[in-house]
Amino acid sequence: MKGRGRRDGERSQYEGEGEKTRGEEEEEKGRRDEEWEEEEEEEEEEEEEEEEEEEEEEEEEEEEEEEEAVESYVHHLLALVTSSLGTPSLLQPNPCTDVRVTHHPTSPSCYGVSGNMDSDG
Repeated sequence: MKGRGRRDGERSQYEGEGEKTRGEEEEEKGRRDEEWEEEEEEEEEEEEEEEEEEEEEEEEEEEEEEEEAVESYVHHLLALVTSSLGTPSLLQPNPCTDVRVTHHPTSPSCYGVSGNMDSDG
């Protein structure tokens, strides 16, 4: 037995019961490496998820800012129209073009001529 090296799974006569064989040590090291790799992968996934959430929040904030800017601009334009024309005529129905009016008035401004178009035609 002298000169023979220790094989995996074998304990020498001097090894105590608490000591591990080379194979057991390699298995344990492999498990530790796997656990470390899994933890690292989980951390990377969490970081990616956090980055995606931050990007989504930034996009939502930008969209909200754009909407607010457009709304502000529209209110500004409406205020300009109101101040220069009084009540905007676009907001008042036109009896000449309003489809809800069943009988058009005989106003020359509606037809470009004087009199009632219905009686001429």
